[in-house]
Amino acid sequence: MTDVHAAARARGDERFRLVREMFSGIAPSYERVNSVVSLGLDRPWRRRLADRLEPLEGRRVLDSCCGTGDLGRLIGSRGAQVLGVDACRAMLLHGQPGPGGARIEGDAQALPVATDAVDAACVAFGLRNLVEPVRGLAEMARVVRPGGRVIVLEFGQPRQPLLASLHGFYTGRVLPFVGDLISGRPGTYRYLPDTISRWPPPDELEQMMSSVGLADIEHEALSGGIAWLHHGRVGATASTTTEEEGND
Repeated sequence: MTDVHAAARARGDERFRLVREMFSGIAPSYERVNSVVSLGLDRPWRRRLADRLEPLEGRRVLDSCCGTGDLGRLIGSRGAQVLGVDACRAMLLHGQPGPGGARIEGDAQALPVATDAVDAACVAFGLRNLVEPVRGLAEMARVVRPGGRVIVLEFGQPRQPLLASLHGFYTGRVLPFVGDLISGRPGTYRYLPDTISRWPPPDELEQMMSSVGLADIEHEALSGGIAWLHHGRVGATASTTTEEEGND
């Protein structure tokens, strides 16, 4: 049996350090590997997230755990002013901000952003990497003005048995091999299936979002549940609802 990746197994400050070092090593090939190992699905998933943020023209949006900035560039191309924050300097150096955007180095669990400073906040495939994901959610909720959206795009587990089986084989065997080959970093992409398998199901993530004061919470399955999109509002009063299905 393959050992669990060290960064997925670690806790506290050690996890923070190992995750940052891992992403520093794969930064040059990060976007290319994402596109290949997701079979190109990462692009429509990000577009779906951007659709949920509309209208974007003139809005201020925080992109937490922004990485090389692929999501920020997409949102910026729709007229938003995007502030990207990431703890890994190498990821920031190997990417580009979107039109009128900016990026700064910082911990998503203690964002260097003022309270109520932005109109919306989002994170794509980064919440899973935090030592304390609830703190990351609380920080996004803190910096968004009342009524603004907080949106999370994250990997998950398909609920249809056959798709779940195929997905398990692909992420457990094929994805680590291809990711390591393209990045030139043997063993690194074992981290992805290890953390996906440990990530809570959508209902539990909804509870985490509710615990930090978000409301009007919904989630939708993308590509049969390979990824999930979660969205809520800051300072809203409507009751939490759940949307079980969505389209790419």
